[in-house]
Amino acid sequence: MKCKEPRSGRQLALPAASPRLIASTVEPFIDGVVRIGLFFAPDGRYFLEYECSGWWWYLEREGISVDQAARAFDAFDHRAVSKTEAFP
Repeated sequence: MKCKEPRSGRQLALPAASPRLIASTVEPFIDGVVRIGLFFAPDGRYFLEYECSGWWWYLEREGISVDQAARAFDAFDHRAVSKTEAFP
């Protein structure tokens, strides 16, 4: 499968150290699913990663604020860490 280019210029470069997945959710989307992961980078940034799959595949990253990250954390159904670990 071929990855499509992101629609916006908001894609972030990955930090040198690996970001940590803190929460995720999977939802039906068109002819497939979208997996949304909430990540915390070692440099203190939060970002969402959208991965859509079905008859096509698409990946995009978007930087978000701490407040937006906290709302996403509360809304997602799979949590990899506690809220106190996610928001030091």
